[in-house]
Amino acid sequence: MIPALPRALIRRPRLEAALDDGLSGAVTVVRAGAGWGKTVLVATWARRRPEPVAWVTLTEQHNDVGAFRSALEAALSTGARPAVLVLDDYQWVRDPCCVTHLETLIGSLHVILAGRGEPALPTHRLRVAGELTVIGAGALALTAAEAAELARAAGLPPPADGRLARTEGWPAGLRLEPDAVDGYLEGEVLADLPPPARRLLAYASVLSSVPPELAADLAGEPHAARILTDLVRADAFVAADPDDPQRFRYHPQLGDTLLRGLRRDEPETVRRLHRTAMRWYASRLFVYDALHHAAEAEDWPALGRLIVGAAAPLIVTVNRARLNAILSRVPWAAFETTAELAVCGALRLFADGDYAAVPAQLARAERMLAGRSPQDRLMTETAVRLLEATVVTRVRGEMPNLVAQTTRILRSLAAVRPEQMPSARHYRAIAIASKGVGLFWTDRADVAERYLFAGLSAARTAGVELVELNMLGHLAALTFHLGRMDEAERYAAQSRETAERRRLSSTQQAVLGYLVEAMIAMRRGDAAEAEKALTDALHLAPYPHEAALVTLSGLVRAQVLLVRDEPAAAREAIRHVRADWPTTLDAPLLAQWLDRTEADIDRAAHQPSPDGELSPREQEVLVFLPTMLTVGEIAGELTVSVNTVKAHIRAIYRKLNATRRREAVTAARDRGLLP
Repeated sequence: MIPALPRALIRRPRLEAALDDGLSGAVTVVRAGAGWGKTVLVATWARRRPEPVAWVTLTEQHNDVGAFRSALEAALSTGARPAVLVLDDYQWVRDPCCVTHLETLIGSLHVILAGRGEPALPTHRLRVAGELTVIGAGALALTAAEAAELARAAGLPPPADGRLARTEGWPAGLRLEPDAVDGYLEGEVLADLPPPARRLLAYASVLSSVPPELAADLAGEPHAARILTDLVRADAFVAADPDDPQRFRYHPQLGDTLLRGLRRDEPETVRRLHRTAMRWYASRLFVYDALHHAAEAEDWPALGRLIVGAAAPLIVTVNRARLNAILSRVPWAAFETTAELAVCGALRLFADGDYAAVPAQLARAERMLAGRSPQDRLMTETAVRLLEATVVTRVRGEMPNLVAQTTRILRSLAAVRPEQMPSARHYRAIAIASKGVGLFWTDRADVAERYLFAGLSAARTAGVELVELNMLGHLAALTFHLGRMDEAERYAAQSRETAERRRLSSTQQAVLGYLVEAMIAMRRGDAAEAEKALTDALHLAPYPHEAALVTLSGLVRAQVLLVRDEPAAAREAIRHVRADWPTTLDAPLLAQWLDRTEADIDRAAHQPSPDGELSPREQEVLVFLPTMLTVGEIAGELTVSVNTVKAHIRAIYRKLNATRRREAVTAARDRGLLP
């Protein structure tokens, strides 16, 4: 007899259509764990079919060929011979004789098997012959619209935000109150499991993705892989992890139920399991997983060692938010307990933008290292020195000191083996890049270019994306400084593309690339494009902490004002740059750029001499005025800035009493200044 339907019922046309389509074959299997709505779906479909449908709800007693045969004969002999036979809860029948009897019926009528797990029927032959339709948990999962409709039918409020995702569309999970889900899963899924399987599931519930080898370690169960595979086959709310088929995953609500029970009954075991998982992941360099379990275990000293040894460079990657989230879980008092945790405190201050507090935290780490052997302090001391160089010295703008510090760091890293310090290649990439930055701003372009390019390559290899972005910006600036405009433009474009693709546009590492774009645009005399690039630098990354970047931003702003023919505003802007020049900033190349910009402004505001004679430089510019060259092209020919050329042209106009280029050329020829 077809079961009665529940009062809170929704029609699911897409699934009923799949059952209709299945009639073209011999067998349809509707399989999923408890509470997925298998029986309701098939019963709803069966009640609307025009032809008779025979229904047998199986129990453990039917796993006997006599009882099984009798139940089927009774169902099939009622009224007109049915065209469809439904066997609900087929998982109870495993006896080979029962299966053989069922096979004799296939072909004379369509068989629908509804239940949990793989049927005992040899479905592989049916699948190869195209005679099998399978509707699994993925299809049975409620859509957002179906979940809302079911809630209305049951007189319940709509599912809360995130509830549908957490239940993965499991109908029972959506209908039950959260407190009732534990009881349901206990009775329907866990109660009949053998003790080894239940223990394995409970102990591995501390994992979001379950490697069978780790599950075996956690539960002391050598057959973990086989047990988990059997649970997948039984539709016991365990499945292969779609991101890694070699691993397993629990349905989220089963995982929640198991972990709640474990925390309630064995709280100390939970910490032990997390520590075991931390060591397992750390030994395989699964850094994020190891950090997660160290934090869950609240083993702060172990977390500190992990971060310094393997995870600190993550602070300059696209995944920095994940490290920040781990650091935010550490109590502030813990940052004062070990040297490694003191370094973690400095990383947290860096992530929070509190650069001023970083030196004191690093000094605390150094004090705690006192008395340790050279080998024992190597890893932590390297992290301290690199943070001093990159977060303190570089931010202050002490470029000669930055070169000296990074040189010492690279010398110490040269003898470090990977097994001694898993993060050594990341530290090395950061140190090479920072040395290149220091060399660039100290006006040592030839050496700087080698280090910047090496830093770019090392950053890409090590996967430290913010360093890679920073190198692109500095290579753009260096090639611009050397007059290699095509290369500068290419590097600046790569910097912008990298920032946008990796969602790093609002980081200070993107700023220099934007500023170089503005300088290139000014060299070409394109004030509008220069203004746009400067706006990106100031608004997409509004808080550059580095003194050199802050100063350069002001300098470029003055240059843009000059290109817009606002020399007075440019002079005021450059006055502010001079006044605000940080006392710690020691960047000779930047000082040169400032002097040149001031000279450009002075020339723009300069009045003509009484006799109206052209200076030698003005005469050089005058030669180009009869040509078709643009201001930017003239600047390129003379290897000077566009601002300089514009200032000379304005002076020529004044001295020749001209208002435009053609008038100046005519006046110059009248005076014999041009042939």
